[in-house]
Amino acid sequence: MSAPVKAFGREAARIPNVGASTAIRWMGRWRATARVDAKQRANADADHVRNAVGGGFGELNG
Repeated sequence: MSAPVKAFGREAARIPNVGASTAIRWMGRWRATARVDAKQRANADADHVRNAVGGGFGELNG
């Protein structure tokens, strides 16, 4: 497990009445969100590069 994930687990453990399964579910959601954010950033970067080059392919990909 990476350090941020461990830290997240420790934070969740501090909250009362949160079972291990809930903490794991939250952690999964948090990690999935991080993945989506990274993907969106990569797509945005690719669009910027295409626009700078003047290809204008951004419209084709939606």
